[in-house]
Order: sequence, then C-alpha cells, then structure tokens
Amino acid sequence: MVGVQYSKKKLPGYINSPCNRSFHYILLVGRGFDDNVKKDFFYFIDVGRTIDNKSEATSKSNKLYVDKTSKFISGEYFNKKYTITEIRTNKIK
Repeated sequence: MVGVQYSKKKLPGYINSPCNRSFHYILLVGRGFDDNVKKDFFYFIDVGRTIDNKSEATSKSNKLYVDKTSKFISGEYFNKKYTITEIRTNKIK
C-alpha cells in the first residue's frame, strides 16, 4: 500500500497519515513498461472508491509512471495528478 498526494488543497488541521504527507492510499498490484511513453509503471487499485466506481477503481489504465530523472512516481487519475509520498510494507508473520 502506498500513500499519495494529489492536486486537492489541504484543509487546515487535516491529518490523514502519520507523516502528514499523504491524502489518500492506494494498492499497487503490478508493474510493467509502457512502450508508448517509454517508462516503467505500477498498476494500482483505488481501495477508497465505492462499489459504484469499481470499474474505475480497478481499471488497467490506473498507472503511476516512474520518472527516472526527477525520481518521482506519479500519474493521472480522476483528473488529478497522484504522486507517491509514502510506502507501507507488508508485515510477514
């Protein structure tokens, strides 16, 4: 699971994560290489969408691209630019 920021303005006193950098959380479910833009990417699922938006939340077009120059991972989703701001690892028991 990763935290992302997007173009929404932050409200005063709004805290959504322990590090106060993430507005929303998504789940990375795969990766690939996009020949059209010549970049690596990660597929993601938006776990915060309602069942009415299931097709958008699980779409194969949900991609965050790796920018090797800026070292950011970001992509467009619902007319907002999502940028990864934190990574939460799985705990294996």
